[in-house]
Amino acid sequence: SLTVDAGTTVIWPNADSAHHTATNGNSPEVASAFEFKSPVLQKDGTYMRTFENPSVFLYFCQIHPSMTGVITVE
Repeated sequence: SLTVDAGTTVIWPNADSAHHTATNGNSPEVASAFEFKSPVLQKDGTYMRTFENPSVFLYFCQIHPSMTGVITVE
């Protein structure tokens, strides 16, 4: 879980040897009007997104659906 102020850029780094994604939604379902969906991140890859509006964003890895997170934008 991560709480940030509106206007903050969040960076997802992949330091793992496995590929991952950061996909808006509730695992294993991508949100119907998803706010973000990263490309597949290879080792040492990164994905960045600026969150402009207050809200709560669930996200998960489409490759490993049990990997989940929440970003709260205030």
